[in-house]
Amino acid sequence: MVRHRATSGSSGGDSGYRPSQNLVCKITNVEAGVYACIVMKDNLPGFLPTNVHLKEGEELMARYVCVHHNRILLSAHFLQTDLSSGDKRQE
Repeated sequence: MVRHRATSGSSGGDSGYRPSQNLVCKITNVEAGVYACIVMKDNLPGFLPTNVHLKEGEELMARYVCVHHNRILLSAHFLQTDLSSGDKRQE
């Protein structure tokens, strides 16, 4: 298993996630051009840049990219499924 150890200025710890690992996240806030979220597995802060319209409180599957400034960067470059309603969207 590949683990990313963050460098100083990034997160300062081992995330324990693998690149492209699918993670369930919950949207918590809309920020400038991205969505703030919580990675449900470990209740860690993350962010998800996407053009897909998402709602606060929505849970969806996203892919782990890396840790950046103490937050998990997630990717939505695949078919997304809203876990609460079964809604599917393509970015």
